[in-house]
Amino acid sequence: MEELTRFRRAHGWTQQQLAERSGVDKATINQAERGRRSPRVETLEKLAVALGVEMADFFPRAQQDLFSEAALARLESDARDHAGVAGGA
Repeated sequence: MEELTRFRRAHGWTQQQLAERSGVDKATINQAERGRRSPRVETLEKLAVALGVEMADFFPRAQQDLFSEAALARLESDARDHAGVAGGA
């Protein structure tokens, strides 16, 4: 979990310090940060509280927008053009 590592480092904490502040075992934190283990919801909640973040912050939006702004503008323009043709007929 890259975000877990990022938040922990932003606080300047070691894994041991996060473990002490969150009540989560250091080995669990280590395995989660290395992607070897998926923490349970209860564990994520404890970590989020200790780090002062929301649980959702551990899961940043990975997928980009389906359409870029330029593509959306073209789609909207095409829709207006088609509406004008249909309305004029």
